[in-house]
Amino acid sequence: MLSTVATAASVSIDWKQLHALSDGNEEFEVELLNIFFVETKTQLQVLSLAIHESDLPTIEHLAHKLKGSSGNVGFLDLYQHASLLERQARSGQLAPNADTEPCAEPWTEQNHLLDRMIQDLATIQTFLEGQHGFSAVVKDTN
Repeated sequence: MLSTVATAASVSIDWKQLHALSDGNEEFEVELLNIFFVETKTQLQVLSLAIHESDLPTIEHLAHKLKGSSGNVGFLDLYQHASLLERQARSGQLAPNADTEPCAEPWTEQNHLLDRMIQDLATIQTFLEGQHGFSAVVKDTN
């Protein structure tokens, strides 16, 4: 089970980026973050399936989207993990071993990166809810 305990030291947020994106409007930031969290959860679920199915084009596409959206809102750890996954997909470094059947635990490193991105998202949500009064951020539509 992933830990969702968050402290200021464990969260890498570029506050200047987030505030610049919202033009300093806190209400708009909450709305942006709600959309970001809902869409990112969905994208991570689809990314998990793509990794499981060894779907390289989808992995690259989703990692690129996650990199862009997390960079836009200033979530640095998520950005870095998505960026690494995108680079691996683009360079072909994602291919499982030749003797590995699809879905027979291929791409352990990519599954680890996916777990890190899920952890990043949970950590950010917990931190924002606990430290900054963004309780609406944790709204879940599932």
